[in-house]
Amino acid sequence: MNTNSARIKLWCLKLNNAQRSEEAMIYEEKILNEYQALDDERVLLTAEVERLKAERRWIPVVDKYPPDWKTVMGFSQKHAYYGPFRTFWSGSQWGSAIDDEMIPTHWQFFPAPPDPA
Repeated sequence: MNTNSARIKLWCLKLNNAQRSEEAMIYEEKILNEYQALDDERVLLTAEVERLKAERRWIPVVDKYPPDWKTVMGFSQKHAYYGPFRTFWSGSQWGSAIDDEMIPTHWQFFPAPPDPA
């Protein structure tokens, strides 16, 4: 039970049981159950957001190179170009259809293509 649901439960318990009707107690339990379900969903959605952020993060080339000969998105702030571009790591150097002199500072995998309709 998290802090908010504990507060709700404490508030419910503060009422004198003699003053609460059976209908009120059923309603309180319903509210607690709905709150818990929403909180469980929030936890799952937060985990999914974090997974997607990790999947789509730009990886600094000083930390890790992509697999050899795998085409990836590169990002560079050097030269005359600023922004993402297609590039690959050959195992010893970077290559690009735009300019082989462009060396990315970061890279990430391309997302999966859309499902055919």
